[in-house]
Amino acid sequence: MWGAIPGLAGGQHLFGSIDDPSELPRPAWWMRTTFVEPAAGLSLVGAQWRSAARLRAHFESRSASGEFDGSLRAGIYGRYEPDADEAYDLVRSIRHLRINTPGAYARIGTPTRTRFGEGLLVDFYNGTAVWDERTAGLELALSGSRFSLSAMASDVRMDRIVGGRVEFRPLGAAGRGLRLGAELVTDRRFE
Repeated sequence: MWGAIPGLAGGQHLFGSIDDPSELPRPAWWMRTTFVEPAAGLSLVGAQWRSAARLRAHFESRSASGEFDGSLRAGIYGRYEPDADEAYDLVRSIRHLRINTPGAYARIGTPTRTRFGEGLLVDFYNGTAVWDERTAGLELALSGSRFSLSAMASDVRMDRIVGGRVEFRPLGAAGRGLRLGAELVTDRRFE
């Protein structure tokens, strides 16, 4: 199973969106995918039709992948406010931007399939339940033969779910069965 996730250090637990099949890096260094997809049409929000413009950009390589997706809608009563009413909407247009190298993983983007704490504390957290209130989260994991560190935040503003985990493997990568760890997850809205 671990060999199927490129760049993941041996023995590291599944974390965040590291195994999201839509975001996995390409299996070979020469395989790359890049595209830009503009779109326009009509959008029905509530009881009002609006014109819509959307731009989606996507790239994948051996150690990185990313997708940006933004839209603007306007109708006879003006533009649809939730599309671009604050600077944070620009950050939310990052669907995902991730780097996956041996021993290191970092991701910023909308939390989807986020797992933390061996699935006991957070399991498949999704930040897109209400699209106009979606967040841009952070995930970070560093792993060596004996130590690993992982952290996640459901929002880059650090005002929602935040967690961290430290793990020690006294027998090294060969002793995958014995792991000692400590983790903490909190929801900052209820502190």
